[in-house]
Amino acid sequence: MLPKRPSPTCYRFLVLSKKTKAIIGTKGIHIKKAKQLCSKRGCKITLFTTLPDGTEFPSNASDRVLQIDVASLEDLVAVIGYLMPFFQKAAETDENQLKHVKVLVPDFVCSTVIGERGENIHQMEKDFNSRVHVFNTSLPGSSENVVKV
Repeated sequence: MLPKRPSPTCYRFLVLSKKTKAIIGTKGIHIKKAKQLCSKRGCKITLFTTLPDGTEFPSNASDRVLQIDVASLEDLVAVIGYLMPFFQKAAETDENQLKHVKVLVPDFVCSTVIGERGENIHQMEKDFNSRVHVFNTSLPGSSENVVKV
């Protein structure tokens, strides 16, 4: 079971477990700097290492949940813009590896993400020069689906 989404201004991402140290930075410096980019209302950034019941993620789990709770979309863009190079840092050693971001979205939002006849997906692919895939099943113990960009 995944940690519960605390508010509608909370955005969640799946990040590779091996990238968590790069995202956090030495003594948490990257997270601290990302928080400074937020407006006066601030933001909360959590990288989950435990399940909701307090047990550790399995050591072989490939992903962790990065949760960003912000006051505005501008704050989210600033935080993600700053952290994105650290999401990708582990892939630098393999130039052939495709870089992607996995966003967790509530399942009731998926039809909006896709759009009528896939028009929102097509527009995102054009805008981001990327492929966008909405997985059609919820994650185990969750009502969220993965959108991979």
